Amino acid sequence: DVPDAFLFWGGMTMLSMACGRDVMIRDNPNIYANLYTAILAPTGTGKSRAMSLMREVLLKALPYDPTDPRSAGAYLAGSPASGEAVVTTYAREMDDPLSPGTIVPAKIRALWTIEELAGFISKAATPSSTLSPTMIELYDNPPVMAHRKVSGDKVAIEPFGCAFTSSQPEAMREFLTRAAIVNGFLNRWVLAQATLKTPHAFSTVVDLDPSSDMLRSIGAWTAVGREIEFKRGGDGRAAFESLFYDVIVPLKGSNPMLSRLDMTIRKIIMLLCVNERKTAVDSGIVERAGLLIPYLAQGYALA
Repeated sequence: DVPDAFLFWGGMTMLSMACGRDVMIRDNPNIYANLYTAILAPTGTGKSRAMSLMREVLLKALPYDPTDPRSAGAYLAGSPASGEAVVTTYAREMDDPLSPGTIVPAKIRALWTIEELAGFISKAATPSSTLSPTMIELYDNPPVMAHRKVSGDKVAIEPFGCAFTSSQPEAMREFLTRAAIVNGFLNRWVLAQATLKTPHAFSTVVDLDPSSDMLRSIGAWTAVGREIEFKRGGDGRAAFESLFYDVIVPLKGSNPMLSRLDMTIRKIIMLLCVNERKTAVDSGIVERAGLLIPYLAQGYALA
């Protein structure tokens, strides 16, 4: 009885974790597939169950190896307490198994699972907090992140992070501040709503092996490095240009929450390509991504 939308965005987040920095759209700067997603629904509608299913599949399909500095597994990081804690998670050095005695920086792709978005925003919005600017920086995939402290600088090399959380719509309205929108923190999030299902009297045991096998296969496909392209002269490039100028640009100016809509749609296009093991964007994928725009706009309208 978990709403389909919750499972969809959990699946998109898992695809993001399978990509890491191994998949990109070449741009200035390059675009990577990481998502920040918040499920908006009342208590008891399957939010926690959706998050639990996602974690189970990731542990099966993309386990993180703490002894391998090049691990492509999903590091399940929990909720960040501070900006310093975020950087410290990534700022690790390890023995290189390919060159014993050599210390190399770890390349970590972390999934931050946050209990409640409204409370997280409230904490991040305090004047002394470094959480909001750090999460903004992480979303933008810098080559290096650093945190300066008396005991020594913490430096993270090529960090990659997704975030997944939930919130009750009423709590969001109570805690939202215009500052969170203007400073670019909240408009980096997908606010996912859902059509709720009739609850079942008894829970159903879900076989996660097929999903795990599929995600593991996608992870193997992305591991060699893939560039997703809007090829010149291709129908995918023409379809995106039409979508961009006719739909996205007018919406971007209508609501500060939609100012990064084009980036979100590019990331969704990238993930749809990865799901089909395609490196060239075609018009069908652009059309499917475009169908999500009214849905995304509806979620942002809550803010």
